[in-house]
Amino acid sequence: MMRNYFNEIQGSKFYGNSRFYRIGSKLAKPKRDSDGWLLPPGWVPITSWTKNSIMKAWADIVGHLLISANSDYKIKYLYIEFENVANPSDPIVVPYYGRENSDGTEYYASLASHSNRDYLRVPVIAGALDNSNPNICIARFFGESVGTQGVHGKPFSASQNSKIFGGAIAAGAVPEDPTRDIVFARNYLPVAEQTVKDDNSPVALQWRIEMPR
Repeated sequence: MMRNYFNEIQGSKFYGNSRFYRIGSKLAKPKRDSDGWLLPPGWVPITSWTKNSIMKAWADIVGHLLISANSDYKIKYLYIEFENVANPSDPIVVPYYGRENSDGTEYYASLASHSNRDYLRVPVIAGALDNSNPNICIARFFGESVGTQGVHGKPFSASQNSKIFGGAIAAGAVPEDPTRDIVFARNYLPVAEQTVKDDNSPVALQWRIEMPR
């Protein structure tokens, strides 16, 4: 089961959502997403926007950024969770999770012992602050898949029926050590939108954190 959480800041709710894309030709003319935002060249949506759960660790990230210039607490990574399934049509049962630390970095570390589940830890290649709306400010983060295996060494390819079914966004202090990351938020796709990796194109992920003024 998946649980969506909304967190209160001085009486105002803030939340996030994300969307997956396939990447076509980088020479293609950039297109606008359904929310009007101009996408990077070649990005084509393959899922709807999915609401996320904000982890309790969000407060640690924001607190450190408010009192210091320590870049260790900047959002630096997007996670793309996948499972290698026997048949492309096989649905993936998503794990139950809450908002504790054990539901963040500890969960992703535990995938090392899972037989066919893993995740990509991709760097944020761009960020943007969308403050065009007088009532809400949106921080956007963009990442693209790289490589052919997950953090724990499991293959990520069409030949292995690698099926994408979830994502997360995290702050990270040490590029070589995912266990030092702090997960800000995570979510899972509905079964109908779980998608098998296409070897002809990389996968991309956009994450939005929406903050009412």
